[in-house]
Amino acid sequence: MKQNESVKTIYLVRHGHVQMPDYRKYYLGSTDLSLSETGKIQAEWQKNFFLDKNIEAVYHSPLMRCVQTARMIADKTIPCISVSALREIEMGQWEMVPMEQVKKEQPEAYYLRGEQMDIFCPPDGESFAECQKRSVKAFQDLTDNQKADSSIMIVAHAGVNRCILSWILQKPLKNLLAIPQAYACVTKLIEQDGIWQIVDYIECPV
Repeated sequence: MKQNESVKTIYLVRHGHVQMPDYRKYYLGSTDLSLSETGKIQAEWQKNFFLDKNIEAVYHSPLMRCVQTARMIADKTIPCISVSALREIEMGQWEMVPMEQVKKEQPEAYYLRGEQMDIFCPPDGESFAECQKRSVKAFQDLTDNQKADSSIMIVAHAGVNRCILSWILQKPLKNLLAIPQAYACVTKLIEQDGIWQIVDYIECPV
């Protein structure tokens, strides 16, 4: 890094574990679920992790699992701002339907989504391409207004975070699921000379 060169830091955070109806895998997007007890413990770990990071503001998805995570991390000492465009991908008629049920009842659509992860859109839902367009714009708007040599946090979802990281990495969006985004993980990003790069990825030990 050059002397006197300004750097912006973003911590891209995924919310903690959510309270699901059972142990099956569901298509979870815009359904407003809360954190599970495990998720709350994970958020407590995140709060401790960020104690010495000098975060100036926390921007978060309006969905409850992100609101709870953000507020627990901020602990009433850091401003929390809701950003609608950071909400998770909309799954439409597949929302909160077990994946095995879709695979059984709509096999062609199920496999098509796997092959065209970037552009496939569930009935009445949203594609990852559409999700990336709005989430990257939100990321750019936040970082364009960010002060030099400051650190802010974005608390969002696996889908949204992967859309942003695919854009930063300049990787095909159809391969977004290859980008790790465990519950309560932290991805550290820095910007230098207008270029964003990933410098660290930390998974919650809980």
